[in-house]
Amino acid sequence: MCVRLAREGCSRVTCLDVDLEGARETARLVEAAGGRAGHAKCDVTRRDQLASLLSSLPPVDVLINNAGIVSGAPILQVTDEQIDNMIGVNLMAHFHTIRAVLPSMLKRGGGHIVGISSAAAFTAAANIAPYAATKYAVTGMMYSLREEMRKFHPEIKVTSVHPFFISPPPHCLEHWQKKSRIPDVSATEVADKTVEGIKRNKATVVVPSYLYHLLVLLM
Repeated sequence: MCVRLAREGCSRVTCLDVDLEGARETARLVEAAGGRAGHAKCDVTRRDQLASLLSSLPPVDVLINNAGIVSGAPILQVTDEQIDNMIGVNLMAHFHTIRAVLPSMLKRGGGHIVGISSAAAFTAAANIAPYAATKYAVTGMMYSLREEMRKFHPEIKVTSVHPFFISPPPHCLEHWQKKSRIPDVSATEVADKTVEGIKRNKATVVVPSYLYHLLVLLM
């Protein structure tokens, strides 16, 4: 996503990640693509960390909430800690980051907020109840935020992104077995469609695009 934004001409991309090495590597890729990048370690569930970090950064023009975790297990086997972590990262972090950067966007008269949700927000599947709940919640929050901005602050744009299963990197394990005739999507494809959605001010981006209608029919 950061590399795609750099190639699109963003003057500076800042990569925040709880994994500092991951953030540093992303920044390196951005610079290799000809962009300017900063990076920092940040736990997006911690409002104090966000406030401290954002105070040291240039104003944010485009916020992309991309952090997410998942634990695939039956409802009685997933732990309380796993549920709390998913809610913290997948949902509450969106509130924290948006409330942190929106005042500056309003003051400067423009900005774009992007929330990465999931196709799980349009359907149901076994063994992902907490994860799906967070994605349904993020989707509702983003749709409501877009309507709020449309009505009161039309200079602020809002886009929700709903990818299907993203192919994991070779060094990562899949969280659950899935049986689907629909192929996984690549991170590159999701990044391309997200940036296209930002440029076109789309309310909703679904990857692949036909998936929303298919899932609604199957519900």
